[in-house]
Amino acid sequence: MIYVLIPAFNEADHLETLLPRIPEQILGRPVSTVVVCDGSTDGTCRVGASHGVEVVKLKSNHGKGSAVRAGAALLKERDIDAVVTMDGDGQHNPDELTTLVRPVLTGEAEVVIGSRYLTDQSKGSTPLNRFLVRSLFTHMLRRRLRQPVTDPFTGFRCMSPLAFETVLLLGDRYEGELEVRFEAERAGLKVMEVPIERIYTGGQSKMADTGGRLQAIRGYASTVRRKTKELEQANMRVPVA
Repeated sequence: MIYVLIPAFNEADHLETLLPRIPEQILGRPVSTVVVCDGSTDGTCRVGASHGVEVVKLKSNHGKGSAVRAGAALLKERDIDAVVTMDGDGQHNPDELTTLVRPVLTGEAEVVIGSRYLTDQSKGSTPLNRFLVRSLFTHMLRRRLRQPVTDPFTGFRCMSPLAFETVLLLGDRYEGELEVRFEAERAGLKVMEVPIERIYTGGQSKMADTGGRLQAIRGYASTVRRKTKELEQANMRVPVA
């Protein structure tokens, strides 16, 4: 089974369009969708249920990272071929699910990251503040991981069963995308970036205000420092041949 995990906070309108577009099968494997309703007040839970997908209801809003963990906990004892995470705000194209899943099913990679900048790293349609933050942290991650990183904040990714069991996510909000990169490096998992469409829906970001942006940036920076230290400590424990 391929599971598509969608953390969602007040995304009823977008889910009405998104959920019918998720295929029933990908490369011959059945697909099951799980919507984690993160304390939504706009009918997100109702929309998920009306489309026949599994809904996890959180009583209050805890953040994207917490919602992903709640969905992952639900899947821990299930037989999975791959787990995809995608946002519920319309910024990820369900037609590209096969692109993400294929390398995992063929064994080419354990973690596949959908990158909006793999083929074009220019600003393009990206809002300026997001592009500047993305540029800063892309440079930071390339130095620390010594890997090609083009889209550190994309939530559209696929994990193999091994990666799903191995990767440990602790951040409550938007830190999970960064944590996946470091956790994969710590565990020696092969990571692959694949190109995806760059979509900005025109709606207001949940961290569009100055306070929200600063809080997110501080969270990103703290996560990079924490995970860099953990990675350095893990490398020190590896015996020299």
